[in-house]
Amino acid sequence: MNYPDRTPKDGTTQLDALERELTDFQALQTTIDVQHELIARINATQQASKGHLAIKSACLTVVQLFGQMTEAEESSIFLLDDNGVVTESILARGATMRELKRTLIGQVLDRGLAGWVIQHRCIGLVEDTLTDDRWLTLPYEPYQVRSALCVPLSKGRRLLGVLTLMHSAPGHFNERSVVKYVENLAEVVALALDNVHLRCEVLPPDNEVSTPLDTPTVPTHDRTSSTGDLAFTGLYIVTANGKFLYVNPRFAEIFHYSFEELVALDSMFDLAASESRTQIFEALDRCFRGHVKGFACTFKGQTKYEEQIDLEIEGNRTKFYGKPAIVGTVRLVDR
Repeated sequence: MNYPDRTPKDGTTQLDALERELTDFQALQTTIDVQHELIARINATQQASKGHLAIKSACLTVVQLFGQMTEAEESSIFLLDDNGVVTESILARGATMRELKRTLIGQVLDRGLAGWVIQHRCIGLVEDTLTDDRWLTLPYEPYQVRSALCVPLSKGRRLLGVLTLMHSAPGHFNERSVVKYVENLAEVVALALDNVHLRCEVLPPDNEVSTPLDTPTVPTHDRTSSTGDLAFTGLYIVTANGKFLYVNPRFAEIFHYSFEELVALDSMFDLAASESRTQIFEALDRCFRGHVKGFACTFKGQTKYEEQIDLEIEGNRTKFYGKPAIVGTVRLVDR
């Protein structure tokens, strides 16, 4: 009996293809695990710190978590305002005198890998710093760098910052799965950092001293949309047909479903009340078709127990493991 040739046309074997699928699945699982850890850690820092310290703590959390995830030896992060000016930073070399810090950041953004990523709005992978002219070796560096991975942190068209991961061995970040799950996490990180920044803008300065550490800053779960607190924000990732790839625990809590039940739904449109389904479908459809990069609106949602709730939803088009997807947030609206 003759069996059909199932060897992929690109020359790889079926075993190679299966191994690639397994690698992608493992990367997806890592992405989901890190998302949970990221949200939990940032939420914890928000409960323990306010204002500028909360933003600094969130940046430190991102740097530490990505460092652990990729086994990077050094890492840095720059947050940017709408004019591209650095508003917060953590340097790999640690605490530095203010004037020297400004000089170093200026050089990196002008002639270094971070500047290249900001200009091109895409991931910058340096396999060997000795042969890649995008890498700028700074004077008196207290560490050695031979490979680097720099990631833009974007929310829609807004570039919120850049994260750079470094290692002393060449080719450290070349593994396909590493680049994939770092890229997939970047938009979730951007959403998280934007929520922290929004919260710092909303809360008055005297909140930093008037709120005890063990007292929630928002008293009830249904009065949340104005604060942007991550503890009250549902995160989701959906495919073009509305199937859930990921939701965080808060998203599931809002609709009174378990994670497994949400993933089993035909689409996220099942969570919209009948009068809002066309509105949500058209918003996602326009985003997936490329008419808009992102969307934001209010709509009537429906819980597992058919209770109607008022919600704010936003989303941004992205790619998740090479396929179109939307990553976004959902919050309950104040009544």
